[in-house]
Amino acid sequence: MKMIYRLGYLDEDDSDISFFYNRFIKTYSEYYSMVEFKPKSDINELIDEIMNEGLDAIIVDFRLNEYDPIGYRGHDVVNMVREQKKDFPCVILTSNPEDAIDNSFDTYIVFRKETAFGDVSDEKSLFENKLRKSIEHYREMILDAENEFLELSKVTELSLEQEQRLIELDDIIESNLSYKNKVPSYLKESSHVKNIELLVNNTKTIIEKLNEIKDRSE
Repeated sequence: MKMIYRLGYLDEDDSDISFFYNRFIKTYSEYYSMVEFKPKSDINELIDEIMNEGLDAIIVDFRLNEYDPIGYRGHDVVNMVREQKKDFPCVILTSNPEDAIDNSFDTYIVFRKETAFGDVSDEKSLFENKLRKSIEHYREMILDAENEFLELSKVTELSLEQEQRLIELDDIIESNLSYKNKVPSYLKESSHVKNIELLVNNTKTIIEKLNEIKDRSE
């Protein structure tokens, strides 16, 4: 059975939300389902809502404050999402690419709205392929981190380098599930954690939860 990815779409314009669903999601329905979001006055509430939806990627309109005077734009949402989930697949759509590029740290995620909204073309097919590959690569990164963590956790006496790597892998895995309760990396070091087995067991539980989520989405 083919994987259906949960794709978030954030826009202040109801007509654009509908347009994106009809012109993109329906065109590529074999790959995606859509979860729609509207801007909130408090960006932190919006980020909480996005994080709680178990998305595989999110597409964000750049000019979120065209109708309501909220204090942020699409690139701010993307930056906050990626603060919580490193390298999470994100796309910024805009009718003014130059403006969005000037405000984005990652210029490769900025695309014209016309590309996603337009008729099927080589440009639109390339956009969809880039989006899908970014999701697949992100999922592979998490899976590789899980496998490496489980192998490293079998080592009875960790060297300092191995311990640091275990903590790095734990950060990747933990942030993918429970970013709000993420334990700072420095508190996971041996000087703060008397028993490294506690870290290992907690992360194995997280991996089990992630696998349950994956099973439900397949």
